[in-house]
Amino acid sequence: MYLCSDNSGVGEVYIWGAQVEAGSYATSYIPTEGSTVTRSVDLIQQSGFQGKVMNSTEGTIFIHFDNPIEDGDNNDFHMFRTTGTSSITDGFLFRLNTGTGVDILERVSNATGAQFSNIVTKGQKNKIAISFTSSTFLGSGNGVTKSYSGTYLGTEIDIDEFVNSGATEQGFNIIEMRFYDTALTQGELNALTS
Repeated sequence: MYLCSDNSGVGEVYIWGAQVEAGSYATSYIPTEGSTVTRSVDLIQQSGFQGKVMNSTEGTIFIHFDNPIEDGDNNDFHMFRTTGTSSITDGFLFRLNTGTGVDILERVSNATGAQFSNIVTKGQKNKIAISFTSSTFLGSGNGVTKSYSGTYLGTEIDIDEFVNSGATEQGFNIIEMRFYDTALTQGELNALTS
């Protein structure tokens, strides 16, 4: 700091080189020293999800994600399903398939109805959105309308949890996830995923 003044009583203060730091510290710390620690499988669970966030007859699911692995991996599933089940009986199967694509399947009574195959490509950041009612099933990937194959069964969807399961459990980074209690239109889905 440097202080100077003239005979008029007016002074100026010069300060340089000042620095204030709060100190660094870990915001998320998992001690592993001296032991082997297995990371838990990703799981988002909400009992009665559809009564609190979505309703049972219509809704929209949006996922913005990054999957760094491009292909050659198999049996990796990320799914919306009934709480505590080992498979997806009712709900939506969000699958990183064995090739380069990502699929979304509608599951009712442990069978696949409609399926969006290769809705987006693995190995990059993607935005996917689907909306459903009892009679409509719409999909969009990165701003583009997607068509499904098979038959949309359009029954009540039972969704309580989003879980990563399967043998490989490859890398999957969720950037943003949204749920709507109404079914967005195709134009709204395309705008949302652009």
